[in-house]
Parts: sequence; C-alpha cells; structure tokens
Amino acid sequence: MNARENEKAIRVLIIEDHADDFQILHRTLSRVTEDFYDIRHAGSLSQGIEQLKTADKDIVILDMGLPDSEGVRSVEELHGNCPNVPIVVMTRWDDRTAAVDALRNGAQDYLVKGQTEPDMLARVIRYAMERHRTQQRLIELNERLEKMVRVDPLTDLLNRRGLQEALDHELRRSRRDGSNAVILLADLDNFKNTNDQLGHAVGDVVLKEVATTLKSALRTTDYIGRIGGDEFMALLPQTRMIEGLRISERLRSAISESPIIISSGKIVKVTASFGVCAVQRDIPSIDEILEKTHEVLAKSKRTGKNKVSYKAE
Repeated sequence: MNARENEKAIRVLIIEDHADDFQILHRTLSRVTEDFYDIRHAGSLSQGIEQLKTADKDIVILDMGLPDSEGVRSVEELHGNCPNVPIVVMTRWDDRTAAVDALRNGAQDYLVKGQTEPDMLARVIRYAMERHRTQQRLIELNERLEKMVRVDPLTDLLNRRGLQEALDHELRRSRRDGSNAVILLADLDNFKNTNDQLGHAVGDVVLKEVATTLKSALRTTDYIGRIGGDEFMALLPQTRMIEGLRISERLRSAISESPIIISSGKIVKVTASFGVCAVQRDIPSIDEILEKTHEVLAKSKRTGKNKVSYKAE
C-alpha cells in the first residue's frame, strides 16, 4: 500500500475463524476500485475486542458463528465493549430473523457469505459507517438536550428540574431504607448591589465562581443546583442534621474566604446566608421544601447575614 492509499485507507477488522472465508473477503475488498482498505484479522471475538481496545478501526465485519461466541450474543458483546465502531455481521444463511436481531442489538447491516461482490461490499461498508456516524450524532444531540433540561446553563449545576429528579430518587431510597437527608439553601448576601454597581456580567462571574466553590466543597454523593437568581440548593443524602450543619458551615466559610478577582483587577468579597432543614418523606415537592427552607434562611438574613440557621428535626 503506497502513502496515498494509506492516508485514505478505511481500517477494517474482520473477525472470522475460518481462514478461507477471511481470504475471500480480503480478495473481494482488494478488488474495490473507489476505496482503499487497511485490513486486519482476528480469529475469535475475544481477539477482536482486544485489537479494538489497542488500535482504532473504522468498521468491523463480524462472523455470526465464532468459536467463543455465536449469533446475536456476539453483536451484543462486541457493541457493549466497543460502542463507537460500526458493525456489519456475516452469516452463512440468508436468515432475516437473525439479521434483524443483530440490527436491533448494535449492528449496522448484514452480509450473506458467498453473495458479496466488490461494489456491494464497498457500499455496505460505506453506508454502515455513515449510519453509525448519524446515530452517534443523534446520541450526542439527545445527551445535550437531556443536559439542557436538567442543568443550569450559566453555572453547569442542576436546575430546579434536575434537583426535583434528585429529590425523587432520594425520597424513594429514604422510604426504602429509612435513611435521612438534609436540604440546605444558600442565598448570596447583597448580590443585587453587586449587579447594580459592577454590572450583570460581573454578577454572572460571581455566580459561576460560587457554583465552583460549592461543588468542590461538597461530597461526591451530594447534589447541588441553582434554583434561580442568586439562590443555590444542595441535597445531602444519607445525612443527619448535625452533619448537614457541619457541611453548611464549611460551605459558608468556603464562600466567604474565597474573594473573587474580576477582569478589572477589582476584588469582590462574597458571603452567603444558609437555611438548613431535614427532608421529610411526606414532602415530595421542591417547591414545598423551598417554602419551608426559605423561612429558616430568612432568620440568617435577619440576624446579620453570612450565617447558618436551621430548623430542628
């Protein structure tokens, strides 16, 4: 293969345990005129997966009858281990049921051994690669859309909907195992003055920096979100009130001890007031919890701000 061919080569892995069948496919691909192929061979599914983990391939042609795996199970295992590689399956029989099962479980197309001309094989490979790219783009788009409905775009924290889903999950666990959970609400002190005096762009910087501080100070099992404006809410699963208060105090200190330097060089000192409540299993709504926690937060605001207040269980 010359340098020009190597530059444009489609990297093909053929997983086939019969040497004669592999050679037939190899010869067929070598007769294709519009594409070049860098062809590799594996004699079993396990060998094929190992190759895919160590070297990128553009497509896999997979025999449905291998010594270590057969039928749809081969497709499932290959797709599960290497989801980013398109798969074309091969079978000795024109078994449409098996073909449909393979397509449902991750394959892009299927071939019948002995019925593949060069042009047809090249077309199947090209179409399989394009379909796979389209599917990957759709998956990525769906993931972005899922994130958009659950995540606050400014801070990259959960939004109200994301927090509600987290609360639903933790309430189910709490009812199942009797574990406790704590909600804390944080409201930045005098944030309106920051916006009025320095502008909303600086206000956005402050919100993002506070979000980063909160996230880094919480445990990996905790949930943190922005519920609007300058208010943040954290859900602490499997946590008693005494531990929730310690965490809240840690967050309060982290914010007050982390002044923010904006682009002009000015230092913006930020503090926050906190309200902490135990999660009650009979209050499943974020709105109801917020109403209760706002009452506690108001106490911190009334008594000087930059404080943690709580309501006993």
